[in-house]
Amino acid sequence: LEELVMKKHTIISAITLVVTGMILAAARAGASPSITAVTPIFGQVIAVSYPSQFRVANEETKGNYYLQESVKASETVDQWSEMITLTGRQGAASLPQASAKGFVLNIFKDFQTACPATFSILELGPRNLDGREGFAAIGSCGNVSTAEEASKNAAHSETALILGVKGSTDIYTIQWAERGQPSNRPLTLDAGVWADRFKQLEPIHVCEHGPNEVQSCAARK
Repeated sequence: LEELVMKKHTIISAITLVVTGMILAAARAGASPSITAVTPIFGQVIAVSYPSQFRVANEETKGNYYLQESVKASETVDQWSEMITLTGRQGAASLPQASAKGFVLNIFKDFQTACPATFSILELGPRNLDGREGFAAIGSCGNVSTAEEASKNAAHSETALILGVKGSTDIYTIQWAERGQPSNRPLTLDAGVWADRFKQLEPIHVCEHGPNEVQSCAARK
């Protein structure tokens, strides 16, 4: 297990802790080694495990919105087959009637505008993360048809697992998206396949700011 630290929205390339025995154990068990990325985002600190073939390709903060995009080593934020995205919306948890479920479903409402005829959604339901309210769902476009997408990529489908987490004051999402062949019909969503993706992102932790916040959040079990 390698700990990749991203501090105050700046990517630090040095790996701060390598536990060789755990990597070897994972390899012997046939599992892919993972990287735990710990990122302070607005009011809290988020720890997420990534399959080791992913790398951060873009990280930015614009006003009250934080975005981090990770793709496979040979891909870019425009040309990719799979992408893992971490976001934070500052203050969103403090809004009246704010919920992780509502936040996730609103994202998929926007998703649906890109493919009204081929959109499908499967709610995976509530999740509990360190006592925080969470909600997960899978959404899919059988054929992404926006002009922006058409200018960058050939016709394709796009499916995403989104986990929303309601923090103390902010709402965070962890997203895993995959592109595939286009379809003129809504895709059938396999909960089992995407549940396995979800497991690859675990453990996910929402931690408080404080002394040694990155190291202590990474060390949580």
